Amino acid sequence: MNRKTILVCIAAVFILLVGVAVAVFFLYSGVNQDKARPDMWDAKYGCYQPVPSDAVAVIHFDRFGTFLETVAGDMPSVDIIPDGDFRTFIDKAAVSGYLGSSELTVSYHYVGGLEPLFVLDIGRTGTEIPSAADSLRRMAENAGLFTAVMDCGDIAPAGSYISRRKLLAVSTSDVLLGSSERHTMGGISVLDNDGFCEAVELVQGAAGQLVLSNTSAGRLL
Repeated sequence: MNRKTILVCIAAVFILLVGVAVAVFFLYSGVNQDKARPDMWDAKYGCYQPVPSDAVAVIHFDRFGTFLETVAGDMPSVDIIPDGDFRTFIDKAAVSGYLGSSELTVSYHYVGGLEPLFVLDIGRTGTEIPSAADSLRRMAENAGLFTAVMDCGDIAPAGSYISRRKLLAVSTSDVLLGSSERHTMGGISVLDNDGFCEAVELVQGAAGQLVLSNTSAGRLL
């Protein structure tokens, strides 16, 4: 599936699957250099803080279980998940039921092709990785994916929401995992892109949230 088709499917799924995950998307572009940064202690921004600033699409679910219900099996939304290793992992995760109530963010980035970055909130900083999260990590690695457990209390700037959280990151690309960690350490993220915080305000309260970048939408959609 090409990049244009994937992004079209993402948008269609979130608009059409009423009752599963409804979201409004807002197009953003550029880097916000003039406006004051949002309050990084605010939980509504926390899920976006590990997302690198070059994301072309960002999906957020308040529950991992809702995401799995949306994309697993024969639902018409399966095309938003690339075939291959990532699809294998998602299907197995749906069967396992691990961490169904955890917050999830999935972003798409160009790394040679359009690649996904999956970030799951697995608990408070300084705690042991939960057994369910460790099982999910091993499941991803067995599917051929790259994983990283980030204790953000050790790497994120003090005064940010994410500095209080431990995250599980999964991707088809180890480059994306490294980018996410560097962005987290530097306190830089997709939130710094012009218009993105306004987009987050528009989708607050939806079980599923989708934001697309018009730096890519113009030529992809």
